[in-house]
Amino acid sequence: MWTKFSSSVLLLALLAARSTAQNVAVNLAASSPAASSTSSSGAQTNSANAKRDVLITMPIAIDGTTRNLQLLRGESYEDAAISFAQSVGILQHADEIRVREVVGQLSGLLKGKMEEIEAEEAAAAAAAVPQQVLQLTLPLTINGFNSELKKYEGESVEAAVERYLYASGYTMEVMRELYPQIITLVNNKLEELQPPSKELFAFTLTIDGREVVTRHFENGDPMEEAQMTLRSIGVQDAELINRLAPQIAKEISRRIAGLGVQPTQEQEPQQVQQQAPVAQELFSIPLTMNNRPALLVHYEGFTSRESAMRFLEENSVNDANSMNQFVPQLVQLIDNRIAELANQEAQTQPQLQEQEPPVQPPHQVSALKELFSIPLTMNDRAVVLVHYDGLTSRESASRFLSENGVTDANAFNQYLPQLIQVIDTRIAEIVKQETEQAAAAAAAAVEREAEARRAQRVPMVRLPISLGNGHEATLEYFDGDSVERTVELFLSHIGLQEGPDFVANTQRLSELVRREVKTVIEQQAPAQETAPVQPPQALRPQPLLTLPITIGGRVFNLEYFAGQEPAYVANTFCVEKYEIVRAELGLQFDGNQLVECKNVLESTIRTQADLPQQQQQEPVREEPPQRTEPQQPQASPNSRGDHLFTVDVDIDKETTVQLRVYQDDDPEQVARAFCHEHRIDLANIPALVDAIRDQLASLN
Repeated sequence: MWTKFSSSVLLLALLAARSTAQNVAVNLAASSPAASSTSSSGAQTNSANAKRDVLITMPIAIDGTTRNLQLLRGESYEDAAISFAQSVGILQHADEIRVREVVGQLSGLLKGKMEEIEAEEAAAAAAAVPQQVLQLTLPLTINGFNSELKKYEGESVEAAVERYLYASGYTMEVMRELYPQIITLVNNKLEELQPPSKELFAFTLTIDGREVVTRHFENGDPMEEAQMTLRSIGVQDAELINRLAPQIAKEISRRIAGLGVQPTQEQEPQQVQQQAPVAQELFSIPLTMNNRPALLVHYEGFTSRESAMRFLEENSVNDANSMNQFVPQLVQLIDNRIAELANQEAQTQPQLQEQEPPVQPPHQVSALKELFSIPLTMNDRAVVLVHYDGLTSRESASRFLSENGVTDANAFNQYLPQLIQVIDTRIAEIVKQETEQAAAAAAAAVEREAEARRAQRVPMVRLPISLGNGHEATLEYFDGDSVERTVELFLSHIGLQEGPDFVANTQRLSELVRREVKTVIEQQAPAQETAPVQPPQALRPQPLLTLPITIGGRVFNLEYFAGQEPAYVANTFCVEKYEIVRAELGLQFDGNQLVECKNVLESTIRTQADLPQQQQQEPVREEPPQRTEPQQPQASPNSRGDHLFTVDVDIDKETTVQLRVYQDDDPEQVARAFCHEHRIDLANIPALVDAIRDQLASLN
């Protein structure tokens, strides 16, 4: 029966369906009785397909019966047309050419309908999205390539520059180099486009040691003016700007309030409306995603998970497995950065110093203060490791690695301990240098004070001493001074503090001084017998404390009188006695030993002075390092009790030194003195203390 109908009839019917897209009548007849059974099976197929997602349904009239031509989700136009032709028995026809024509026309109907639907949806979506207003177009030429940077209304300069760089496909290293330069170009261009405003006031701030003028213009935004102030001195770090700009804006607002200037009611909602679509960036972390550079940005008001999800969406990571894999890692990175910033904020909180006129205030916005910097080489390029005031060595090392793009966990863990060691070594060198300078200054001050006191006193004995070759020097002794110390200082002043005759000269001169003192006292005795009795005010007061101190094998008595400053007494004693030991034994002392001697004696004096009724504690011992003798006795065995045991200490592969421990020894003091004596690193003190205590425990 197919021959009764011409192909033109079918074509006209399909064209009518294309024009109306509602009801298409196609007068077709089955070529055999099998067509009816095919129609029945087609109906069942359509019923099954109805359960799937249907994108398009077009009614087609065939032999007076309306059948639905449907396009299912995931199905091609041709497959849908073939399925429909099969359901109505068209595929049973023997003329394959006409069958293909019909299938092609049905496919064209579906395709045209789909294009209409997509056009309508695109128009609706475009109408729903507000049109962005172009604010600035900046032509750029980079490495011979011409391009344009576009900034829209309501978009921050930073966001526009980042969008441009990512769209240009530059590497992360090139992006870091171009970012501050393009930021400056865009800001300068925006300033040129701004209409001239009237300057209301200006004031000077000190930022990181540099003076900068902050200006406020009519209808100006304090926050934008604060950011512009920071950028004018080359501050491009977003983190630093976010921390300092609010403080400068606060000062601008305070001065605005003093002028009585209030922003208009129209400006406030306009500013809010412009800033609402743009989230404030808190910080960004450079990463590598699928072998290309990417930037993980954390915004204000976002949780760590929200920022991580947004990053993955921007980088087209939509697979559930990949998101479950990457989200925890990104959240951890963001949380670590937040914790680091919070720690820095807690330790260093720069504050603006505000003062009222007419006093001229030195307003200061202090960033992190650099203590020192160390030049390094990293990945064949020169870098600088900076240590800041208020930061630990670990924090400065972590900051250095983050600034240089080291985000890989293995590389981070490899470099971090090395950088911490470099910083700690430099800190130790600075502390040692400062301590030595302080010790030298303290010794000089003590000597000046002693000279001043001697200049005000009248010597009790004056002895002219012949030096040979017609030269002569006068030895002056003052009442109450140590005879030996006076003689030693005299020999030092005339250049005889060294040599084999130093001890013999000291003994001869000391005996001579004592004889002269005895003679003076005998001469004054008859006058004192006839003179009226005087109150014992001129008598030398009794010391409140007398502590025997062992230094270099010699025992010196430290006398402390009521009313004296313990720190001054301890410092004077250590400087004088160390000088004696150095002159006699040739021992050398560093600043750390001098400071430790002063601290120990000061603590002991304060403790003994607070407990005058209790029995004085055992003598404080300060053992300097010995140069030749491997086992210099720290004190007499009787003052330390019975000998308990000896610990063999391996100083190096060939040298073993014995550490002798007595009954009344303090393990920590013995270990510290042993380390000083043999020039051992003080870090070994805990190990020596543990060894001594283990031996004591075994004895008990």
